[in-house]
Amino acid sequence: MPVPTMPMDREFIVRNQIAERYISGRLPLRGAQEFERYCLQHPDLIDELGLPERVHAGLRLLAASRNVVLAAEGYGKHKTISQITAILAVLVLMSYEEWGPIGKAIFGFPLFGKPWVAWFTPLAIWVSVILTFTSGALYLWRNRNLYLQDM
Repeated sequence: MPVPTMPMDREFIVRNQIAERYISGRLPLRGAQEFERYCLQHPDLIDELGLPERVHAGLRLLAASRNVVLAAEGYGKHKTISQITAILAVLVLMSYEEWGPIGKAIFGFPLFGKPWVAWFTPLAIWVSVILTFTSGALYLWRNRNLYLQDM
């Protein structure tokens, strides 16, 4: 007897993180098939996924079809840390003056005529951008044999 399932719709997909589970390979076969069917019927859902996610998902699907497991890259971990640092730096830069004397003392002391956090934030953003592109390029380069085999 088949197990009843919830109807696949956008709310169900978002609430149950179906796209994320599909991309990571943690969605059971039946759920993956239902998700693929829904995506075929609603291609606009695919447009809502960003480019890096699409490339990563496509490469992982290609690897899975060839029974290859793609390991996480070290640059990806550094990229994530740099992104978190950049986000925190932006938040601190935008709000440290509202923290009173302690915030101004820690984050507002001048360096070359500007608070040091005003120098650090753009640097953190650029490091994050560079590591993002480097990580993506290295990921594609190291796994190029997967997508070049069909050319």
